[in-house]
Amino acid sequence: MLGLDLDVAEAPLDTGELATHLEAAAVPRRAGDEAVARVLDFTWIPTIEGAATPEEEAIELLRIAAGVEHALLVQYLYAASSLRSMSDPLARKIRTIAEQEMAHFATVQNLLALLGIEPFLGRRDSGQSSELDPIPFHLEPLDRASLAKYVALEMPSPDRVEPGLREEVNRIVAEAKLDARGDVHRVGAIYVKIYWLLQESDRPEGPLALGPELGLRPGWHVGALRPKEAVAPYQTDEAEWPGSVPNFNVDTAGDRAEALRALYRIMAQGEGLVDADDSHFHAFLGAFRAFDGAADRVLPLPEDPDVSPEPRPDPARERNRITDPLARAWAELFDVRYHLLLLCIGLSLATPRSDARRATYLRWSMDEMRRGVGRVAQRLVQLPRKEGGARDGDRAAPAWRAPAALPAGTSERLRLLHELTARSAVLLARLEGGEQEASARALIITLKALDEARRSAPELAHDPGLA
Repeated sequence: MLGLDLDVAEAPLDTGELATHLEAAAVPRRAGDEAVARVLDFTWIPTIEGAATPEEEAIELLRIAAGVEHALLVQYLYAASSLRSMSDPLARKIRTIAEQEMAHFATVQNLLALLGIEPFLGRRDSGQSSELDPIPFHLEPLDRASLAKYVALEMPSPDRVEPGLREEVNRIVAEAKLDARGDVHRVGAIYVKIYWLLQESDRPEGPLALGPELGLRPGWHVGALRPKEAVAPYQTDEAEWPGSVPNFNVDTAGDRAEALRALYRIMAQGEGLVDADDSHFHAFLGAFRAFDGAADRVLPLPEDPDVSPEPRPDPARERNRITDPLARAWAELFDVRYHLLLLCIGLSLATPRSDARRATYLRWSMDEMRRGVGRVAQRLVQLPRKEGGARDGDRAAPAWRAPAALPAGTSERLRLLHELTARSAVLLARLEGGEQEASARALIITLKALDEARRSAPELAHDPGLA
């Protein structure tokens, strides 16, 4: 457990001010109506059309929130990987924010568990963009325009920005809109609406002072939640996902009070409700200012890498298509490892803490994060994008292709895990025959060992669904 003292004040503060810092041991103050009203005025009140009950709307909004966090962390990781040096302070800063988004993603899974819903590991990057998507999903190397978008989507409402920063931030937002070809939407309003749905009544509750006068639907709240004793075994926390970055906050949501605190902490760190000095907004604003755009700082990675075997009629898409055979094989392997990672995370979150298999699935997840996906991405960006291309020319990069869907149920997940592990073995054998770089060959050996450990594990070898 987190061991945090998060007691809440009895009444909203008269000033209507939000806490400006949310450190690990801090007690959040209750945010006044005015602050939240300004956020909702600046954005909108999200509504799921056709939701018959508050429970249905809360579940769908939580799935959307999980998909948004997933999409953001992938885009941030891609941007960070485009910097030539992994020790570049800007790369470290963006990776830190991505890992904190991963913590938000895990917290949303805890909130879904409170409503009796299985983990949702999907991504918001397909179909038509909407106000529920902060920016269209776009993998791109770091530049001023991408940093401008990140500032805009993480910022608080304009009048919450410090007066001395407003002119500068307005210019940055204008630049972001040009690149995004439309508005950049902030996701804080999604979390405000979820918070309202999880309140017990219209009476203000927890760190936010929400009421129907803000335009929120009166009496529209989730009723009975799952009992804490039924939810606790499926809750995850920081101890299970040890983060290497500050403020890696994975909050439990074992009951209504914990859920409201968890939502507040997500909003405080990065969803545009609070103008805190340690927020993602300020981190990206600092990155935007520090970015010099030097060509020797950023790798020439593709935008939205394409691994299609067939040429694309669109010149832009063809330019971003990976055709070098070795790079293509690594790109295919990356997607397999990414899907393996998602499956392992899903298996761990769907398994109670009392079951020893949960620790195994968590170990597989951490191994894949630290020794699989990340290291394959590092190898990819060293390779030429085009067959016959110069090593110092346009580079390849991971496409981060999301699976169409992940199966429900442990046996079905394990079956797919088994199939993906077999697919990984085929790709590793192909790479073993073509890879000459010593460090890359060492990586192949590491990945084969990870696959063999999974393949021989009792969880995979003896599951009755795989017999």
